[in-house]
Amino acid sequence: MNKFGIRFRSQSVFCTGDIKSALEYGKVAIIEPIGHFEICWSPKCYDLIEIEDFTWMSVEEFIIENEYQIGNLQQAIESGKEIMLFCEKYKVSSYE
Repeated sequence: MNKFGIRFRSQSVFCTGDIKSALEYGKVAIIEPIGHFEICWSPKCYDLIEIEDFTWMSVEEFIIENEYQIGNLQQAIESGKEIMLFCEKYKVSSYE
């Protein structure tokens, strides 16, 4: 919230560009935001849950260290890392 103005962890749909990772959670779907949206992701960190392994760091330090950023959707998808999608509406399509 402090860095980006959005509570990404509590107000987002969690996505990934990595199909193998998505399959670990069950049935896979394609998510397409409708209207304005923001994404937050890190090119270094696979999943923000990793912060639990860095107890000596504050959340802010972890976010800076792992280069969390907003935007760059195509890069986020290609990274295969967790993508937090913030939007009011989205379309869900089956992934076959």
